[in-house]
Amino acid sequence: MNLLHLNYFYIVAKEGGFTKASKALRIQQPAISRMVKLLEDDIGFKLFEKVGRNVQLTKQGKEVFEHSQKIFNTVEDLNQSLGKINSECKGPL
Repeated sequence: MNLLHLNYFYIVAKEGGFTKASKALRIQQPAISRMVKLLEDDIGFKLFEKVGRNVQLTKQGKEVFEHSQKIFNTVEDLNQSLGKINSECKGPL
């Protein structure tokens, strides 16, 4: 599983659609669609289903979203910790 593909899926789900994710990521929508498709091909099932002009998570998509939410929240926590570590005083005063 490619974490970049998972991240794109996560942002699409979080933002509520491919167009909003495209704006949030500053990446063209077709590129995001391709990445999500590659993730779907890799895991073997659809993550989104079309409902009119919108998309919604499938049952499996909801489960993948919940797990990816934990992953990316942990990454955010790590980034915050690294920021604190970098701002600590070092060496003799």
